Amino acid sequence: MWYHKTKLGTFWIVESEDTHQYYLGMDEDSIGCYKKIEDAIADIKSQVTGHLKWDQSRNIEVPEDVIHQWIEGEPENWNKF
Repeated sequence: MWYHKTKLGTFWIVESEDTHQYYLGMDEDSIGCYKKIEDAIADIKSQVTGHLKWDQSRNIEVPEDVIHQWIEGEPENWNKF
């Protein structure tokens, strides 16, 4: 799991061990499933995630486009999601 905190919430990406697909979410919401992790990050940067709060926000802090610059592991309070 990788995550990136923003002012609007915490994005997370989890790789499925079975299908090797990547699941994208923000806080407690699952947003989508991707074959490549880069596609998930591209949707975040382009603000086309399907998460309206993020996609319609004007002043956003865009996560880095390289997953290795995200934090690996579970965010604090992960069990509350």
